[in-house]
Amino acid sequence: MFILSFEEKSKILEQQHNEKMMELCRRLKIQQDLQDQYDQQTTTIQQQERLINNLKHKIREIETSLFDTESRIREKERENRELRSENSDLWREKKDISKTRDKILELEQEIRIRDEKINAFPRDIEKQKIEYENNIQEAEIRVKKLEFMKDKEHESKMKEIKEYYLKKQKELNDTVKELSRGKSLISNKKKSKNIAQDSDNDFLKDELFAKQATIEELMKKITEIESRNEGKELSNNETSVIREGNINEESELIGELRIVRLEKEELLRKLELSEMNKVFIKENAMEQVKAAYSELNTTREKYRNEIQNLEERHNQEMKCQESHFLQEIEDYKNIIDNSATKQTHTLQLINENSGENSRILMLKQLISRIENLESKHKIKEMELERELNETRYRYELKITSMKQHLDLTVQQKNQQVLQLKTSLDNLVQAFQKLKIAQRENLF
Repeated sequence: MFILSFEEKSKILEQQHNEKMMELCRRLKIQQDLQDQYDQQTTTIQQQERLINNLKHKIREIETSLFDTESRIREKERENRELRSENSDLWREKKDISKTRDKILELEQEIRIRDEKINAFPRDIEKQKIEYENNIQEAEIRVKKLEFMKDKEHESKMKEIKEYYLKKQKELNDTVKELSRGKSLISNKKKSKNIAQDSDNDFLKDELFAKQATIEELMKKITEIESRNEGKELSNNETSVIREGNINEESELIGELRIVRLEKEELLRKLELSEMNKVFIKENAMEQVKAAYSELNTTREKYRNEIQNLEERHNQEMKCQESHFLQEIEDYKNIIDNSATKQTHTLQLINENSGENSRILMLKQLISRIENLESKHKIKEMELERELNETRYRYELKITSMKQHLDLTVQQKNQQVLQLKTSLDNLVQAFQKLKIAQRENLF
């Protein structure tokens, strides 16, 4: 019974031991499975850690890229600041250029006004010149009229003198005809005296030549009579009647000769008087002509002096106005030179007479180019700011999404690690309990 009981006990114990061994095997298997799971989880954890390291490396790369982008952004911002400073400088230059442009427009307007005045000045001068020329022409016309009047008066006087001379010549011819016919000139002595005072020298000379011709004829007759008398004195056969006739004829011829000689002397005296009257008339006429010419010369000198005075006054006025305009132009040039500080060279170039329009066009082109550059800079600034904002927003989104993803993965991995640690702790505790139970069963 005791043996049966011992065998039963041994069987029971063996059975219990087998059950325990089975339980231990099962637990070992479970532990091995748990160890495999743990190894698998450790491998997964290592993989996750490697992934985390890769992610950290990627994060570092992203951070470096972000740092690079931030440095580029700072560089771009610095460039933007420089561009803004340049734009501010350009804006100031634009303001200065706008001021200079306004000044240039004002100066152009003033120069235009001055040009109009200068262009109008020759017209005024031409008008004054035309007026002066008209006055000179009127004065010349008046002088010509006066000369014409003087010449007309002189011609009328000369015509009167000529008519008077012709009249006296006619009277003298009549007297010569009367003398040639043998008529006496006693009744016409008063007339001959009046004729001799005013007759011409040429007509008196003709009369004198006629008288000389009559005297020569009478002398020829006397010589013929004397020759005949001398030829007939030898012949005593001639009658006394013939002698008396010859004597009477000779006495008549001598009387006529005396009368002719007296007339010749009277004619010579008249000729002297006529020459004296002619000289007196010539002198009087010359004095009148000289007086007329002196009066004409005085009037000419007067009008010439007036014309010279007018020309001198006109030239003085022209010189004064020209000097005044030149002084005003110099003053405006000085104002232009003193007003501009930075644009002195440009203003001096503008003030040059040859290249004003070209330089103004160059300034306008520079202003338009500066405006185009400003617009381009503004467009570039806007594009850069937009690109920077887009890249910043894109990188910020990436960084936030990556951080969130990393946080989630880290949390998940931490939870998994905690679960694995708890499961391992539970397995270790169960394994320790099994060891304790085996020891207890052995004892």
